[in-house]
Amino acid sequence: MAAMGSPLVPSTAGTSVLDLLKSYEEIVGPDVLAAAREKLPAEIRAELDAMTSLSWMPVTSVARVVDQIAAEAKADPEALLDRAVRLATKRTLTTVCARS
Repeated sequence: MAAMGSPLVPSTAGTSVLDLLKSYEEIVGPDVLAAAREKLPAEIRAELDAMTSLSWMPVTSVARVVDQIAAEAKADPEALLDRAVRLATKRTLTTVCARS
């Protein structure tokens, strides 16, 4: 995993990755998500296994995850990502507003 603030490795916050994965699971189902995960390279699976909300994941790894989920779901990666991001954002805003 990349260190926060590393100028050489653009990364995404672990909390965003975890929320995105939760959205994908809701959209494509846990079986498709698990099958996609198994087809990822070992180093990316290791990154996912170690992921916490305080971690950082290289954007290139996130892109591989997104593409593999879409391939397993037989869906357009961009359209599926759009749905997942919208769902994650809605969940985040609902949670923030509920706590306000």
